[in-house]
Amino acid sequence: RRAALELIGFDWRTRNEKKWDMKLLELIEFKETYGHINVQQKDGALGQWVNTQRKNLAYRQKDMPSCLTQERIDQLNKLDFQWVLDVHTRWNKWFLELIAFEKQHGHLNVPRSHGALGTW
Repeated sequence: RRAALELIGFDWRTRNEKKWDMKLLELIEFKETYGHINVQQKDGALGQWVNTQRKNLAYRQKDMPSCLTQERIDQLNKLDFQWVLDVHTRWNKWFLELIAFEKQHGHLNVPRSHGALGTW
């Protein structure tokens, strides 16, 4: 019976497993586009998902309930996932964006209306 269901494409994964796999694919696409996977939490659903994975690792390490399996940890590690973001990492990200802004505009006076870089 199982083989017959699989033959016609039955997917045994749960809804949550499918959602996790879809986010992983989004993260892979993000890395292909931007060259990194340090998605900010404020960058929408993918950023929130990335932050949730970091929280889930912390829960797992404290023997608390977590949906983060070793297989998922391994998948994220293959992408060079940063489990801990420190202040220096964030500062460097904004510094690089500031350099790019200066190259494009010829100055460093970023207006507040320019989004997050403008408020940094």
